[in-house]
Amino acid sequence: MTRLNLGAGTKQRRGWVNVDRLKLPGIDTALDLDRPEPWPWDDGSVSAIEADNLFEHLREPVRFMLECHRILAPGGTLRIITPHMSSRASWDDPTHIRHCTEHSFDFWIPGTVHYQASNGLYGGVAFTAPKLEVRDGLIDVTLRKQP
Repeated sequence: MTRLNLGAGTKQRRGWVNVDRLKLPGIDTALDLDRPEPWPWDDGSVSAIEADNLFEHLREPVRFMLECHRILAPGGTLRIITPHMSSRASWDDPTHIRHCTEHSFDFWIPGTVHYQASNGLYGGVAFTAPKLEVRDGLIDVTLRKQP
């Protein structure tokens, strides 16, 4: 099953499909993840997605979450690493569009206050959160698509 390294840039992973907006050396698929069309992977065809220092650059984060959910197989994982809003790194980069906290992904996690109040407005999809850490100025969250 396919594993995607989204926003790979110069951090390509062997054995993964490396995706970036620019067709850099080592990039397998050049794709603007904010485009309105569906991504080129079939529903349920991906077992794992890594997005390391990508989420803070997206103009359409809800669309991103919906597309990840669509292409992930049941039980598949989405790992997002993004600067925590309290980190200077979150604010220094002029290409960062958003700033996240450990609760920014609660809109897609059942049982959280944000999910209860707003999930329907944020696409109506659900993940479980088997792992969430805040360390060294980064949020590292792994979400699992519910079967």
